[in-house]
Amino acid sequence: MNNNIANLIIYRNITDDQLMRVYQAAIDDQNNWNDFCQMLLARAVNKQISGNVFDIWLLDAIICDDNIFSRAAAAVPFAELPDTLLAIVADELNTLAAKTDMVPHAPNQSWQNLLTELPPTQLSVNNNNYYNNFHSEFAGIFRKGDGSAAVRMLADFYYHCGFGNICRHNFFIWQDGLRGVDNNDTVSFEQLFVYDRQKQLIKEHTNTFVNGGIINNLLLYGEKGTGKSSLIKAAVNSFAAQGLKLVAVDCRYWSSLGEIMRVLAGYRQRFIIFLDDFSFDADDNVYREIKTLIEGGVTAAPVNTVIYATSNRRHLISESWADRLQRSEDMYIGDTVAEKLSLAERFGITITFPPPTQEEYLQIVDGLAAAAGLQIEPDVLRAEAIKWERRYNSRSGRTAKQFITDMLNR
Repeated sequence: MNNNIANLIIYRNITDDQLMRVYQAAIDDQNNWNDFCQMLLARAVNKQISGNVFDIWLLDAIICDDNIFSRAAAAVPFAELPDTLLAIVADELNTLAAKTDMVPHAPNQSWQNLLTELPPTQLSVNNNNYYNNFHSEFAGIFRKGDGSAAVRMLADFYYHCGFGNICRHNFFIWQDGLRGVDNNDTVSFEQLFVYDRQKQLIKEHTNTFVNGGIINNLLLYGEKGTGKSSLIKAAVNSFAAQGLKLVAVDCRYWSSLGEIMRVLAGYRQRFIIFLDDFSFDADDNVYREIKTLIEGGVTAAPVNTVIYATSNRRHLISESWADRLQRSEDMYIGDTVAEKLSLAERFGITITFPPPTQEEYLQIVDGLAAAAGLQIEPDVLRAEAIKWERRYNSRSGRTAKQFITDMLNR
């Protein structure tokens, strides 16, 4: 085993990290302990780490490191990885594992205990259970110094979940790059009521995609608050264990779809590109660019991506009475209409969400009340729900959820 972390190659990102350098300095000279402690506590706050801070930071750094091994393991099955690479990685992991047994000597026992039992500093946590469970299992193997077993675990994990930041989250937002989302919405299909036909269509469509099928882009069209976005998030949560991930793209970045697809094409995992409230004003020319990116351009969309969009507009582009009057002066009315419709037609499948009937609204209320454990007579609950609906002149799943939230606080 190579006992000098300065000689590591695969995990050079970790050994070059300033925290690891200060850690080593504190091991060599107790006078450097204050610098190490300050940097470790700052990292704990920044990375939302509690418990044994250095140990957990090092494990996270290893699992999420973007290196030649993690990239290769994410691309091919374990059996196809070269033995020489596996042996080098196992040796380096054993070197890093040895560091978890070496703790810089604190000035007193209270400080020593604090760094191994640090309380949570923030409520935001990564609720990707698959990653968290793997982290715990990998920690046990890693701390034993069993490099060969640790390599196998990491390789299988990367092949399933991807490398780098991708492996740590199932939900991402695009902000000039992929940003992992902690505390993502954990909604499930079972928590969504009434829209059974739409739910089944989305399940089937997503299942085909996750299992390697090439599918059409999906447009969910309908009234506000009918659960369109929630169903998409439920689909990701349902298939996350099979490696499905979601990238939410804010309207500010819709023109970056081409760049987003190029980035995602570098991974083996499958991604839903989520465009919420997808629509344009008539004078917004960005839709023409997006139309080409979705379908019709020279470059084909990556097979590991699909677009799921929600909209309150059937044809995605707004139209005013002035637009209709202008058409009467248009020599080629058919061309103008076709241009307006062409973006929506890029979505091979459209699923509609009509507003719920009053009975359906009350069924949603009943389901949400039961899930929340609300103790109230059914007739009273429904009567109050109708009052709420009339008071706010709205009937939808969102209205029902807001009503239940209010009832729980009465």
